[in-house]
Amino acid sequence: NPDISCNNILWESHIYGYSEIYRCDASIPSGAGSCTPGNRIAVETGSIDDNPKVHGSSIVWRSGTINYYIKRCIIGTNCGETNTKTYVTDSSETQSEKRNPEIYGNVIAWAQQPLGQSNFDIYKCSINTTSGVNAGCINGNNRVQITSDLDNQLFPEIYARFIIWQDYRNVNADIYMSNKSRLS
Repeated sequence: NPDISCNNILWESHIYGYSEIYRCDASIPSGAGSCTPGNRIAVETGSIDDNPKVHGSSIVWRSGTINYYIKRCIIGTNCGETNTKTYVTDSSETQSEKRNPEIYGNVIAWAQQPLGQSNFDIYKCSINTTSGVNAGCINGNNRVQITSDLDNQLFPEIYARFIIWQDYRNVNADIYMSNKSRLS
């Protein structure tokens, strides 16, 4: 799952039974390629970390071992340092898996399995960069549920003012966009 924004390249690597998130700065020349092992920065290691996305200097990804949640860090301030990542969603929401994070500007979207249900819905929140560790999304603060159908909605993407996703309410995967998802 590689992703790129400006000079920031992200990918997940499967090492020692875990998936880990790495980043490199493509503007740093280093021989044949700028993403050589010496130029890699570990964003997150030690658990199952996947689905990395980057926009500008913000990175989001799915993290966890049994309960999965969405984490975020800002390149140049806290990525790669211990205990400096922010939680976008709460890991204590047991049986509520989160996946497919996406970021654009200060808006994060993801698919989440509501408690007690087998389907996934799309959620979003606007990050208040001054709100501290919880990034404004935990416990419903600034979190908006975009979809609520009994079938799956997955793989959100954000661009400018809109969120789109794959929607299975008509059996086959269709692409939907909601007026409620405007980011302005």
